[in-house]
Amino acid sequence: MTERKLTFLGTGEAFDPNRRNTSYLIETPETSIMVDCGYTAPMGLLKVLQSRQEGEAALHTAPEHLLITHLHGDHIGGINSLLVPMWENGRTRLLHVYSPPDREKVLDELMKLEYINLAQTLKQTIPLRHHTWGKEQQIGDMVVRTAHTQHSVTNYALRFDYDDGESFAISGDGGLTEESKRLFEGVNFLIHEGFTVKGESDSVHASMEDVVNFCADVGIQDVYIVHMNRHERKKKEEIKGLVHQAYDSQMHVSLPHDLDVIRL
Repeated sequence: MTERKLTFLGTGEAFDPNRRNTSYLIETPETSIMVDCGYTAPMGLLKVLQSRQEGEAALHTAPEHLLITHLHGDHIGGINSLLVPMWENGRTRLLHVYSPPDREKVLDELMKLEYINLAQTLKQTIPLRHHTWGKEQQIGDMVVRTAHTQHSVTNYALRFDYDDGESFAISGDGGLTEESKRLFEGVNFLIHEGFTVKGESDSVHASMEDVVNFCADVGIQDVYIVHMNRHERKKKEEIKGLVHQAYDSQMHVSLPHDLDVIRL
């Protein structure tokens, strides 16, 4: 039986030369889910699959679901790099795609622009079922709920709840909102972007400092910071200071690396 786990396929922002775009692979006994698919994220997925016995051929059946938090290139620009290897490996299984409105038009345009001769073949051979995000949806063995964050386009933070009471959340991009704070309360762990290390979150991104302070206030003890600006990552002492501050509040805060794994 497949164990429940989350793999960080990438942890970087749009243009980080040392990390792939932030993306995740969630695996449970009932299903497999990829969250976000930026232009470098599929390489993380292929890396994971190739490290296993089944290798790239696993694309024939997995992932079953693709969840898109928002329509920016570093979260959706790798869709063709995901679909083409699936097609090469003979995939005919349905792929469920969950995303904001207008996603079908965006996906079609991306396919035509990047693989004009393959676009129609991909659409015919790999059936895609599009779903628009609502407040709550059942995906595999999890209930997935959503909330909006502060970002330059509509972004959906995602909360995953299992029947046994375990839960976790992924922010996508954007600053904390009252809506997203309510969504995150009570989760076992939170994965949140921290584009800057310190300062107040703005209308586009969250800061690590704001996320740590929020989690300390509501009692979230395990926090993973991703999607940090490549220049901000150089502020080692400031990052270390926030990690120690969190430790003093009995929290565990970490900045994961690509391909790190969390057991769910």
